[in-house]
Amino acid sequence: MAVTVDDLPLVSAGTSTREGRLDITRRLVKGLRTEGIPAVGFVVGARPNETDRDALLAIWLEAGLELGNHTGSHPSRHRVSAEEYEADVLRGEEALRPLLARHGKAL
Repeated sequence: MAVTVDDLPLVSAGTSTREGRLDITRRLVKGLRTEGIPAVGFVVGARPNETDRDALLAIWLEAGLELGNHTGSHPSRHRVSAEEYEADVLRGEEALRPLLARHGKAL
């Protein structure tokens, strides 16, 4: 069994500050690691205004946790065509691959 966490790096956690987002991410990851819970974080790859995106996701990778693709912009599968959805999945991959490669990982 593994826990999955959707919509990384961080959608909303009651804070709008970089330090607040980093703190919440560190505490979540620490709890998972302390309890020995395997986890995969699914990343929405192309969210605008996420200046601390790579720093937040690096916390997961440096803790030995996995990241996966949760599309580029999180469209509703029921509101876009199959072709549009597939293109968005590929945008998510394009956004995530460089970060994973810098940490010696692949999708």
